[in-house]
Order: sequence, then C-alpha cells, then structure tokens
Amino acid sequence: MDSYVRWLKETNQPLFEMAGIHWKHYHKALVPASLKPAPVELNPQQCNELLHRSGALFLRYFTRTVDHPTSFWYTSCKEYSFANLPQKVRSHIRQGYRSCRVERVDPVWLADHGYDCYTAAFLRYRNAQPESKDHFDEMCRGSLGGPFEFWGAFVDDQLAGFAKR
Repeated sequence: MDSYVRWLKETNQPLFEMAGIHWKHYHKALVPASLKPAPVELNPQQCNELLHRSGALFLRYFTRTVDHPTSFWYTSCKEYSFANLPQKVRSHIRQGYRSCRVERVDPVWLADHGYDCYTAAFLRYRNAQPESKDHFDEMCRGSLGGPFEFWGAFVDDQLAGFAKR
C-alpha cells in the first residue's frame, strides 16, 4: 500500500477497492487514489459494482498511455534534462532563478498567507471561480501529516505562486 492510500485511510476518508486499485471520491466522480495515475483495466461488471458501492455518478480513469503529445489532461515527465531544453526555455528558466526563489512552505503558513495568490490566479482564467477561503484552508490544513510537499515561489518576499505535490 502506498503512502497516499495509507494517509487516506488514517484520515478516515472513504475508499473503495476494485481490481487491486483503491478509489476515492472527487467532485462526484470516483477516481483512482493515486498521486501518479496509471492505466486501469476494469470490465463493465466491475464498473457497475464500484459505482453502486460508492454512490458516485461516474468513474474517471484511463486505460492506456501514448508516446506522443495529445490533448489529454495528464502529463508525466519521465526525465528532466536542462541541457535538452530549447535555448529560449533555458534562458527563461535562468531569468526565473535570478528574479525569484522557490522554497518549501508549511501548509499552515500557506493556509494563512496563500489565499490572495490563489484567487489572483483566477483572474487569468475564463469561466472559473476560486473555491472559498474555507475550502482553501481545508486543502492546506487537511494535508498535514500526509505524503505531500508544499512549495512557494517568491519574488522578493511576496508569494507569487505555489504548488502542492
């Protein structure tokens, strides 16, 4: 059992197991409980049983990977080599290193100081609204003790971006 599934169980989050895979609720759907998605094979009977047991409206998973770019939502990077990046991208990365710093941040600190940064990001999105401050707090504080890392990008001492990984 991986650390994410163990943490979900320890925090009493509902999990459902089928075909050796743990599943969790996500926005009224059921998705594999994995930090790194992998292809899943289920037959129609297994799908129906999983939906019935969980009460989810639908399952969201994928069955195969491809070696060429697609419009699919998930991207995995198997290796990172700065030298293999185009020169313009390398230049932008160096500029980023000079103008900001990235450091690990505490989830409680992010809950207290990150909501303005989070909502500012939505100014660039069409037809999207940020979640409430309470929901943001729960995303941060609810991850305490879990297999997550929070990282902040700072310009001077101002939080300019963050990631939960």
